Amino acid sequence: MLLKILLHLSQENAVSIPGVLIVSASTGTGHRRAAEAVEDAFAETVPWLPVKHVDLLSLAPRWVRTAYGDGFELLATRAPRIWGEVYRRTDAASPDLARWGPLAHRMLFREFRKLLLSREWGACVCTHFLPGQLAAGGAGIPPFSMVITDLTLHHFWAQPRVGRYFVASERLAGELRARVPHAPVEATGIPVARAFAGAPSRAAARSELGIDPDRLVALVMGGGLGIGVEETAQAAAAALVPGLQTIAICGRNAEAAARLRRRWAGDDRVRVLGYVDTVERYIAAADIVVTKPGGLTTSEVLAIGRPLLPRSGGGKCSGVDNLWRRGLRSLVGRGRGRSPADHPRCRSPGSDDRGGAGDRTAHGSDQNRRGRCGGPRCHAGGLAL
Repeated sequence: MLLKILLHLSQENAVSIPGVLIVSASTGTGHRRAAEAVEDAFAETVPWLPVKHVDLLSLAPRWVRTAYGDGFELLATRAPRIWGEVYRRTDAASPDLARWGPLAHRMLFREFRKLLLSREWGACVCTHFLPGQLAAGGAGIPPFSMVITDLTLHHFWAQPRVGRYFVASERLAGELRARVPHAPVEATGIPVARAFAGAPSRAAARSELGIDPDRLVALVMGGGLGIGVEETAQAAAAALVPGLQTIAICGRNAEAAARLRRRWAGDDRVRVLGYVDTVERYIAAADIVVTKPGGLTTSEVLAIGRPLLPRSGGGKCSGVDNLWRRGLRSLVGRGRGRSPADHPRCRSPGSDDRGGAGDRTAHGSDQNRRGRCGGPRCHAGGLAL
């Protein structure tokens, strides 16, 4: 992905590229993590190239940050069904013309406009659709490239003024071309940090984290906001899988973490954590990961090679409720003592007990970058963006 961005920026040679601006938006944590992965890859591969990463909302007035960023967090954590309905009702098969964008750019995002015009940027690479809505295609504005961090395509991602798109899969590329005819789209995968390619083995991760090496472990996550972790952890414990320990990472959802700790105090069947900086260690230590089907988290789990059980919520995925209701027992051989990773329905191509990339390089192969259903490619760090 990185090389394709560089080739897109300059028609002469890479030395002539004046600099790259990477723009994310702090609605959740996935957009920021993707931007950081791109930034780190540029720093490692072309360290001489000036690269700057900014959070778009940090450049906006406080009331805009509160309404846009905090409003998303409030709906996603407190009213996920309402958020899901908003997500569905704002979707459409047409591109998003965002006619309000240029006016909002001049009136509400003046600091962003100043940054775009402050120097000769070779390109602006966005991991959120809002920068494209505001400024893509404007006079004197650098060419925009957009990294779509979702596994499904929403109307807001289809920005006709964006110069190039990078998406998770060929299927998503086809959907985008249908909405934005002749759009330059590359199916590159979603960028994830290099740490996920270099994760430790399952045994090493468990030793480091103090997890029983012989116990079945289900890791429950809900992104940085901890969406749905409390309910999912309770359901995992209620599945009554013999010997199962559920590790719940609650992120910034302190209330959910407190309730889970009270409920499972003194019972090691559920281990509760808040926000962790080394989530790749916990993914590597797990037998199965249960999480919301967000693009970044899904890509990180697949990069390590752990089986993933998505749960519904937030409007980004549908049709997984019945799978979850059948419970974890079906994924561990219905009590026959088999690890979830050994179950044929959830084994990941290229996965092994090492937990990390095994013998995979950062580039990987199509077999290791895709699920058997032709799902998203997952690239970790460096040139494999």
